[in-house]
Amino acid sequence: VREGAFTLEKAHTAAQEILVREAIDPAKLGEPFNQKDVLRDKQYAKDKEAGLERGASPHERETIKLAKVLEVAVNAQINAGWFGPDVHTRPTSKYDDVENKIDLIAEIDIHSQGLTAHVALGMDVTYAQELKGKISRIQGEIIKNELATVKYYQSQDGHFTGSLNDIPRLVIGVDEERAGIIAKAWYKKNPALKKDPLREQILIELIDQCEAFANYADRMGSAKAAASYRRTKKLLLKVYGSEVTAQKRQEFGKDKVFRQLQILI
Repeated sequence: VREGAFTLEKAHTAAQEILVREAIDPAKLGEPFNQKDVLRDKQYAKDKEAGLERGASPHERETIKLAKVLEVAVNAQINAGWFGPDVHTRPTSKYDDVENKIDLIAEIDIHSQGLTAHVALGMDVTYAQELKGKISRIQGEIIKNELATVKYYQSQDGHFTGSLNDIPRLVIGVDEERAGIIAKAWYKKNPALKKDPLREQILIELIDQCEAFANYADRMGSAKAAASYRRTKKLLLKVYGSEVTAQKRQEFGKDKVFRQLQILI
């Protein structure tokens, strides 16, 4: 347990320290990346992040910090077994975070059935306009039949280093009140977080988005995108362990962002 009372500032500082250690660092990947490109991208990401910070209101800055703590908390819980032994996540490079709007890369590898996939995950601790923009971005990718790209990646086993192309993009949405509870539990290292209902809420959000985006891709004539989202849904349902019921969706409807996601997709 960390010393002292919880504050968002303390939690954010702790989260940033973890990201320095665990997020993908393009400078450490070596081949196949050109180091001049890496240096340029790192500076670009630094400048863009600073610009976003300057343009944000005080409340927006707080929300950004909360989202970053949530990202680290969710990453830690998934890698500690939240979604079972077949799912691992890793924070992306700063470049992919600010430019490609991807916070975590999920690597799903179900050895027993030879099923593997990567999923681009974005964290959303907002309600309304920003969330709508993220859904619109995904729909725009689907219309072009071009899914998300992660420029800098290294697999969990280290066997692959390079860029990931055409990976499905999904949003993890949590409202500010709920995110604050999770942030505090993570900061105080509360063991109850291992069994927190957020685990199930996130899986339902991701499964429902896969279904919605696959159907949208069908309507847009984007066969590649439809197939990718359906394949990802199949994997996530195996992780979840059963079909999602209307009762379960209603149960998580207390979360404003969960409700908004259900409306938007």
